Amino acid sequence: FSLSLLISYFYRNKRNLETGRLKSSIRYRLTLSFIFVAFLPSLPILFLSSNVTGKLYERFYGIDIEEALSSGETLILNEEKPKNDYSLKKPDFWKVF
Repeated sequence: FSLSLLISYFYRNKRNLETGRLKSSIRYRLTLSFIFVAFLPSLPILFLSSNVTGKLYERFYGIDIEEALSSGETLILNEEKPKNDYSLKKPDFWKVF
């Protein structure tokens, strides 16, 4: 029985090589399935995590990150400045005269 399996295996490999029907072999199918399962889902993750997409978005929308950060900083600094509220201070009578 094992001899017939061995002969069948060699005959099948020889026939695949002669006819070029590599797509029907189980090894070819397993390799393709491994590629689809392992590599294809990781490609979008690699693409999205790369710096290329950030630069593409920046160019497409015309975003100037440095200008946005500086304007945000000036906005915050202007909001944090103490406002002069003259109604709460005691009037200085000596300055009036």
